[in-house]
Amino acid sequence: MATFDSFFNKVLFSGKYRIVRHLLFQLPIFMMSLNAFGAADGRIFDFSRQNVPQWLIMYAYLLTCWYVNIYILTPRFFFKDKILKFTISTILLSLPFGVLKVLSEVFVNYAVHNSLIISSINVASSFLSMVLLSVAPTSLLLFRRTALQNLRNRELQAATAQTELKMLKQQINPHFLFNMINNVNVLVRREPAQASALLYRLEDLIRYQFADSRRERVNLLTDIQFLRDFLDLEQVRRTGFTYKIDTDGITDGVEVPPLLFIPFVENAVKHNSDGENGSWVNISFCLADGLLTFVCQNSKPAVAPVPTKASGIGLKNISRRLELLYNNRHTLSITDENGIFTVRLTIELKIES
Repeated sequence: MATFDSFFNKVLFSGKYRIVRHLLFQLPIFMMSLNAFGAADGRIFDFSRQNVPQWLIMYAYLLTCWYVNIYILTPRFFFKDKILKFTISTILLSLPFGVLKVLSEVFVNYAVHNSLIISSINVASSFLSMVLLSVAPTSLLLFRRTALQNLRNRELQAATAQTELKMLKQQINPHFLFNMINNVNVLVRREPAQASALLYRLEDLIRYQFADSRRERVNLLTDIQFLRDFLDLEQVRRTGFTYKIDTDGITDGVEVPPLLFIPFVENAVKHNSDGENGSWVNISFCLADGLLTFVCQNSKPAVAPVPTKASGIGLKNISRRLELLYNNRHTLSITDENGIFTVRLTIELKIES
């Protein structure tokens, strides 16, 4: 069953199987075009040579209706909720066939069965069959669109779960928590008020990781506050470390998937530690005309850390997640110039009023 599902998905979605899909389309079109060989003398089909031209005309007409629906009517009207225009266009597209069927019944078939009721039924059934054939591509495209969206949602859920698991393991790990606890222990004797504030920040950060991050979307301001808490704790943990977060145009109506920016910030913090010189991370969020721009810059140490096998995995995961979330509505660039590592991410957002 799994093998069949995999093959079915390839035929349905892959560009390599486009010819196969179109060949499958030909089957119902070819079957219906055989009506052109219908005999007026009571026989089922008359495959005589004189009927071939009208069969070719019928086949070409059916192909035209099929592909006009696929490439024009469905994407321009049906998928944009212009149902009335789609219905009228489909009927008009089928109208020539109905007219030809009426003429055929009046001047040819009526002389055989000599019944107005039978002729009317033949015209109505033939015209209805033509309408159904014209609508069939819409059903196929709708099924393909729904199946593709379901497949994308499954991949998104898997990528999101993988990202969340990675955040829980790497960002709020025991080593990090032990360092925080040690710092708080020192501050309790020296500066109790600061130690208390630090504990509250640590509590908020852990709560966000385990609770709020499980939601499908979160308020961007909440996500930015999470970044501040994370960097505040890092500032306490390391001497000579500074950070800055600027926001421009961010309102309460902006929502984003949780943990969308923390991989970039975590990566910036992880790779800018410098025991001899100061280190910094600068972050900015700018929202204008529905376009959110996120920039994360960090200094680089004088001696670059030795890369590990896990280096770059987080950025690959977040790149894939962005692709699943926003498809062609985002751009991501990463540069490393003049001792500064820069990540720039732009996303087209739907702003809630």
